[in-house]
Amino acid sequence: MTSSRSSDPVDPGRGGAGPACPVCAWPVAEPAYPVSSHPVSSYPASSRSVVDYVRCVCGVWLVVEAGRVVAAAGGPRSASVPCS
Repeated sequence: MTSSRSSDPVDPGRGGAGPACPVCAWPVAEPAYPVSSHPVSSYPASSRSVVDYVRCVCGVWLVVEAGRVVAAAGGPRSASVPCS
């Protein structure tokens, strides 16, 4: 029996539908918060790209470069606000 789940850690179980949060599998292409985009110049100069910082619905910060999640920080409850 073949599994349709992806073994890619940035695309967990989405079957190639694009990069997703490694914690909750929310698709990066559907951000819940504004995306902060920053152009990046690297050597050689022709290899310019954009790095996006995306806050996932679960609270994790994702660093996306060239359409791929390259880093994540925080935890699923890191965006929680304590009740008073």
